[in-house]
This record gives sequence, structure tokens and C-alpha cells, in this order.
Amino acid sequence: MIDKSLVIYASYPKTGSTYIPDIIKNINMGSSGCIKNFLFLKGKNNFIIESDGAVNYVIKTHEIMPVLLRQFKDQHSVNPHCFTDDVNGLNKDFYFNHKIIYILRNPFRVLVSAINYSRILYEREDVRLIWRRRGTDREYFIDFLGMESIPSVEDFKIYDFLRNPPSLIESVILKYIDGNGLIPVFQVPGYFDHVNYWVNFISDKKSVLVLTYEDLMKKNDISLGSLASMIGVSKDVIFKSVIDLEERRLNPKDIMYRSPFYSDFGLGTPREIIELSSWCRIRSMVRDRVSEFERYSLLD
Repeated sequence: MIDKSLVIYASYPKTGSTYIPDIIKNINMGSSGCIKNFLFLKGKNNFIIESDGAVNYVIKTHEIMPVLLRQFKDQHSVNPHCFTDDVNGLNKDFYFNHKIIYILRNPFRVLVSAINYSRILYEREDVRLIWRRRGTDREYFIDFLGMESIPSVEDFKIYDFLRNPPSLIESVILKYIDGNGLIPVFQVPGYFDHVNYWVNFISDKKSVLVLTYEDLMKKNDISLGSLASMIGVSKDVIFKSVIDLEERRLNPKDIMYRSPFYSDFGLGTPREIIELSSWCRIRSMVRDRVSEFERYSLLD
């Protein structure tokens, strides 16, 4: 009998969450078994990985578990063969035979990356219309970023959050922390709430892997080896893919990494934030919000 497992890869937006799918997509399929894309709802970074008689369905999500469970039900109402040959629905043994990968990232890098990404989103007319209709533009630009008015596309295109006066940067950071990490342009819980939820959810689970984006980018041997084991490929295959991705990022002609979406690979807390007079208080506030950050030394 084939051993089937569901690998739930959970993360908050802008935590470097596309890196693991990039590693998987970049693997030479000929030497690593069968890897193919798997469409789950609208998600594109989901995979079926077959190796040594085992099949892992890897599904990426930014949601918390109750929302993900509702999505499973919606998926099965459309396609009952999605995970099982049981036409009556989901095979419960398979459904509960799941593994969880959760990725953390320095919270201030999440903030800076989210703001940079929102500049790309704002160039799209459909996004601007949605923000305007929901009032998200005022909430984001004026209430959160402290701008005097809603900017034009061209003005926001050249916006650099870290070039603001220290007092304004500090104000945004404190709102980010006091709001439990909420970034108005994302329709998910705040970052600190998201981490707290998943840390509590996985505390009693057996097949769990907590990774940091920083360790992955540093090619940490233990982290990459654990990732390989979790998704069902060899560590050598993972390392080869990571080295290849690193070379691609240094190639200015590579289409994927030429995009601004992949341009920021900063690992530590931005210097402009560290130099704030209240840095010690900010760091203390973050640690009070999520004790896991202290464990993973993400504030340095």
C-alpha cells in the first residue's frame, strides 16, 4: 500500500515563503523521483512528490487551520478524487496523516518586505480599485504609513520606507507591534497572531518542522536536511537545488530573479531600525508578543 501524507507548509505573507517552493520546482526531477505541480484551489505552489513508495502532497498556505479545513471541504465538493479514490469523500486516515512545516522570519524584515511588495501591487489598477472601495488605501497609506495623503502610483513606486525620518519609522513599527503585526494590505491575521496561532497549534503534533528563512538562506545543514526528510527527497538533492538557486540569483539574465519580487534577500534587522533610540524597547515588545522569536534569535 502506498504511504500517502499531506504536508501543510504554513507561513505568513512575505516571510520568504516562496523559497521552499522554488527549491522544489528547481529540483532535477530525473534524479529525485516524481515531482509535479498539484492544483489546490487557486494555489500554484503545491506539489505531489513521489519517492521510495511514499507520496507527499505539499500544500502551501498563509491561512490558519480552521480556514484551511474549510478550503479542503470546498475543494472536495468540486473534486472528490482530490486526495483519495474514495468517491464518497476524503479518506480520514490520509486526511489526518499530515505533517506541518512552519516558517518564521525576522519580524522587521517581514514588515519591510511587505511594504516593498505593496509598491508592486499598487501598480495594478485592479488592486487600487479594490483598496479604494474597501478603504484600505486610506487605512494603509495614511493611518499606517503616516503619509499626508494617498500617493499616486509614480510617487509610491519610488517610496522607500527606510529613508523616512527615524521618528516616522519608529511610529510605524510601534503600530505594527501594537496591532499584533497587522499589515492592512493583507487579508490574514497579523504576523504575531499568526505565529502565536501556529506555534500553539503544532505544540502537541509529532510530524512538525519549524524553519527560519534566515537559516534556509544561510544553507543551514540541519534545516535543509530536515526539509528534505519532511518532503521525501534526499538531502543531496535539496542542497544541489539550493546551490543552483543561489547561482540563478547572481545571474542578471535570469528571468525569475530579475523581478523586483525577488530583489530583497536581507537576513538581519535593517540597520535603520537597529539605530532607533528605542531599539531595546522595540525588541522587548516583540519578544513579549512572541516568545518563539527569542528562541530563534530573529531580532539581531
